[in-house]
Formats: sequence, C-alpha cells, structure tokens
Amino acid sequence: MKRLNLDVLIANEWSNCRYIVDLKVYFEADLLYDGYAVILSQNGEFKVFGPWLEGKFVGGYSKGGYGFSLPGWKSYPFISATVIADQWAKLYSKMIKELNADKGRVGIDVMHAPIYMELKKTLPDVEFIPIFDKMLEIRSIKSAEEIALHRKAAEIGDIGLEAGLDMIREGVTEYEVTGKILDAMFSAGSEYEPFVASVCSGPEADHYFSSSRTLRKGDLVSFDIGSVAGGYISDQMRTGCVGEPSKQAREMYTLLYNAYWEGVKKIRPGVSTIEIDKAIRTPLIEAGYPDFEYSVGHGVGLRTQDLPFFAREGDYQGKKEWTTLKPGMILALEPKISKVGVGSVGLEDTILVTETGYEVLNKTHHSESLLMK
Repeated sequence: MKRLNLDVLIANEWSNCRYIVDLKVYFEADLLYDGYAVILSQNGEFKVFGPWLEGKFVGGYSKGGYGFSLPGWKSYPFISATVIADQWAKLYSKMIKELNADKGRVGIDVMHAPIYMELKKTLPDVEFIPIFDKMLEIRSIKSAEEIALHRKAAEIGDIGLEAGLDMIREGVTEYEVTGKILDAMFSAGSEYEPFVASVCSGPEADHYFSSSRTLRKGDLVSFDIGSVAGGYISDQMRTGCVGEPSKQAREMYTLLYNAYWEGVKKIRPGVSTIEIDKAIRTPLIEAGYPDFEYSVGHGVGLRTQDLPFFAREGDYQGKKEWTTLKPGMILALEPKISKVGVGSVGLEDTILVTETGYEVLNKTHHSESLLMK
C-alpha cells in the first residue's frame, strides 16, 4: 500500500481476504459466492465482511467488534453482489469516507463492474487503482510461516497418497479409492478439498473424474489430490498398478518419470517455468506422444492456481517476471500421458524453490516397481 501510495485497499477475492486477515471463508472451494470484503487502511485499521469468521456468523467485523451490516439488509445477503450493487457501493462508500479517503487512492482487486460504476458516481474524487496483479506477486513469495503450512499440507497429502496406493487392488471401484484417500486426508487434518479428487483407471483411462468402474488386474491407476493446512494447498499425484504391469505400461511410466525429473532438476531461482515445461514436454513428444494443450505445472498457495505461471514455449504473452522462479515460490509439476489400450500415468509433487535449487515437499515414493528393469 505504501509503495502504491494507497489510502485504502478493498479486497473481494476470497484468497486475498484470507491472506490479509486470515478470514477462513465458508465457500473457499465454491468460488460462485462473492460476498466477501476486506477494507484496509495504511495505518492498519480494517473492516471485514463475510458469512463466518472462525465459526462465528459475523456479517461485518472490525477492531471494534462484530455487527455492522450491508445497507438495506437486516439479514446476511446470500445473493450475488452484482444483483445488489448499489448496497455494496453504499457500504464501501461509507467505509472509505470513515477512513478519510474520499479524495484519495483506493486499491481494488476483483470488484464487480456494477459496484465500481456505482462507487464512481458516489465518490467522483477517488482514484481507483487495480491491485490484483500486485497481490499475486506479493503472495507468490512465501514467508517461513507460509512454507511451514505448505509442509504440513504436503504431509497430509502424503497420507492421502499412501492411502490411495494401498487401496489399488482388484475388485474395488474408483469411487472407493477416492473415498479412502479423502477419509485419510480429512482424518489427518486437511481443512477442505481445494479441487475435485480425481481417480482414473483402465486401458482407456484419460479422464479426470472418478467413476464406478471396478479395478481389474493389470490396470494402471492414477490419482490427483489436494490437501490444505491453514489455507495453504499441496497438490500431488501418483500412479500405481493392479498387480504386475505390462511392458507397455512400464515403458510409458518410465518415460514420464525420467521426463518429470529432468524438469524438477531445472528448478532454481532465475529459471523460467517455460524452460521447465519444455524440458518435460520435449522427450514426451519425441517419443511419439501428442503435444498436450496444457502446461506441465503451476504455482500454488492459497489457491491451487497461483504465480508463477507455466506455459508452452511461444504461448505465454504476459510479464516475464511471472514465469521466473524466485526463492520462496511453491510449485506443482503435473505431467500426464496416456495411450489407448494401455492407460494413463501421471506424477505430481509440491515443490519449494530454495535459494540454491529446490526441495520436494511430498515424500511418498513414485512407484519404482513400474520402472523398466
């Protein structure tokens, strides 16, 4: 705020709200609900608006306590903010005036256009400054406390990975494997499910949603799961096999395994994520696999998809610094390939960028029994 000379910052995006005041929002995994707000001044005064704060139904909360509400509403508005834009604009206008910023600079992240337009009418002398990109940049470098939470999330993720690998056997369904994984992670303290857990199996497997399919002898089984500690996410994936894998399965897994570690070994400050993507993608293409249309990784933090961005060479048109690794960043690399008649394989770990290289936070083994002997 000092660097941008902001008098007030208004955050609406749920992960920014959590980052600023540790608001454990109820709809983190839903994203459809937009009724959150943090209003912060340079001197540390703040007001929070949301349905719950650490289990207490709050409506509004500030250093003075709970209780302020949206103008025109006695109850909490479980309705899209765009539908009642004028009421939200009144709330922000009132708070901005109380913070003596009605002629100042106000930072906004993802405020809805109808609310912004109403605010501009009410506060014509306020200069509104977009700050979402700056919030992403600040959040991309994790503090020691944040890294500790990512470590805890990875520990929980490892418990889920081990549960999934142990559950891979003939006769169980993909749903049952998914249930065992989620039960293990929630029992270990995972805060919520950041994305839908995916288990896929069988010779035709190239899907992302678990099904009622029953595992059969020789099936490859891969699963992609997320775990959360204190709001911070670990994203991980493993592949196993029901019984003895075929030669083709071993060849496919070994190819992906070697390409994956070529990418991991490139992780260090100053390296571009595009270079890492290329290191993993190139040997897979050279082996005859199609050039898949998604990147091989992403940053993680309070959101599953965060800075830094990954992209194929030639695709990315954004800021160079958003694809450049820095110490304290947290990554997830997740290449996956498939072949009709054989199945699909995938690998993923949550990885910390250190001062000199990297540290893989997940410790679960990578099914070395699937490697070519």
